[in-house]
Amino acid sequence: MYARLRLVILVVIALASPSTGAAQQANARVAPAAGPRLDAIVTGFRTTEQRLDNAVSFQRRNSQSQPVALMIVGGAAIVLGAVIGGDIGLLFMIGGAVALLIGLYRYLQ
Repeated sequence: MYARLRLVILVVIALASPSTGAAQQANARVAPAAGPRLDAIVTGFRTTEQRLDNAVSFQRRNSQSQPVALMIVGGAAIVLGAVIGGDIGLLFMIGGAVALLIGLYRYLQ
């Protein structure tokens, strides 16, 4: 009796469940990906000001990275000059100090 009841329940579930035959077809529609998308959040018109702002911020980041690099190289040259010692080390330390100060000047402008 329970075997017959199980069979009836399985048949009802099989008939009530959605068909997966569309997944086998080559021209089946693809469901959109779930979750937030950039296209979904855009409202209104897109302007070119945003692109200009991005270009300006990119230039600012690039203009700030060179002075930082100068300060890093200058500090490394000072440390290297202290490790080397002697006249050559002194030249390294003077060159590093000049590079560090130029980088600091450009960074603070």
